[in-house]
Amino acid sequence: MFEYNSNIGSETLNKEFKVFNFYNIGLELSNEEAIDLILNKKWIFNNNILYNIKSMIKIYLPKYTCAYLSNKLNYNSELYFGIDDFGYIKGIPYQGDLDINYIKESLHEIINTYNSTDDNINILDYIHIDLIKINYKTLENLQETHKYYKEYKLKYNEYLQEKEKYIKKRFIWNKLAIRYNQKLVDLVNNNDTRYELINYIEYHSPDSHIIKLLKTDFLLDNTLVDNIIYYKNNKNNILYWLTEWKDKMLNLVKSIRPYFRFKIPAHLYPINILLAIDPMIHYWCKFNQNINLYLIKFIFKSHEKINIKYKNIYNEWTSCIRLLNSNGPCCQHV
Repeated sequence: MFEYNSNIGSETLNKEFKVFNFYNIGLELSNEEAIDLILNKKWIFNNNILYNIKSMIKIYLPKYTCAYLSNKLNYNSELYFGIDDFGYIKGIPYQGDLDINYIKESLHEIINTYNSTDDNINILDYIHIDLIKINYKTLENLQETHKYYKEYKLKYNEYLQEKEKYIKKRFIWNKLAIRYNQKLVDLVNNNDTRYELINYIEYHSPDSHIIKLLKTDFLLDNTLVDNIIYYKNNKNNILYWLTEWKDKMLNLVKSIRPYFRFKIPAHLYPINILLAIDPMIHYWCKFNQNINLYLIKFIFKSHEKINIKYKNIYNEWTSCIRLLNSNGPCCQHV
């Protein structure tokens, strides 16, 4: 008997698990719609389940069919939809009875399109499908509102507060950046920045005659600036001090640029709570009638080695085999 959230062990050379969720096809829901579905616990996803089953068959079956049937199998191999990588049974929720014929039709369509063999065999003769209903027990003391959503609300309020602080800091920083990113002429001829430039020169070269010049009614004009390449390396020229000071101030401004680094953990977003499926299982089963949980088991029958290929995501025909490496069982291209 398969029990929800029980563990059936690790993946092996002849056994592979795929957790079932909506990430393959997504859900066309706004944030407000996702929140409403979390709060009212309503199940509206039967069609999404069917679309995602077909999507997963398209993604995984051609590859694993090639991998398993390209090796000589002395005993059957298995691919499960509805079990996570650690061997925990999560299942596929569906309101009512999931039709195995839909799965078979999808399998036949995908295999006939994305697998081929030079051998005179019917690949589908070597693949069998079992639809397994999972035994589910209602969770006692289920919280009225999902704990992820409660945490999301707290984090979202914190996010708004931090964002308001950031906007204020960014406003001040923008003004500072604009202040020192003016034209050279304006930096000298505006009193505020001129005063800063004088202080800078007094600190680095108290005896410079440029200080006296800046304390007069001197105004910089574009004629001198146009020849900056000839003057900016000459300490006796105002352009030397002006460009050095401007560069240092701009570097300082860049170094204190505020960044908004606050992030809400991805799994707390309402849409991701729904996309993951498993966080909502207890709520869907309790607040909706006739919700069943299933495993889909694909069995690859024992056989002699078959020369088989599959069409990958790049629409290229390729081959792979099933083997063990240091990270565990995998499918390796050959």
